[in-house]
Amino acid sequence: MAKSMTKKERSEMAHNCLWTNLGNQYETALINLGPVHTCALSLDSAIDLCFQLAPGEDEIKNLMDDVFEKVKQRHNEETGHDNT
Repeated sequence: MAKSMTKKERSEMAHNCLWTNLGNQYETALINLGPVHTCALSLDSAIDLCFQLAPGEDEIKNLMDDVFEKVKQRHNEETGHDNT
C-alpha cells in the first residue's frame, strides 16, 4: 500500500506541478504571442487571482505586496542580486 504524503510533500508536488504547467504554457505563448503579450497576460492573470482570493481592497493590496515581495526575494536568492 502506498504511503500517505505529508503536507510538505503535497505542497512541494503542487508547487512543482504548477511551475511545470506554467512553463509549458509560457513556451507556447511566447511562440504565438511574443514576449510583451505573454508577460502582460501573465501579470494580469496574477493580479486577477489576487482580486479573486482577497475579500477587500486592503487585503488585495496586501496580497499583491506579499506576492511581489516573495517573487523579488526568490529572484534575489537565485541570482545573487539584491533588488530591494
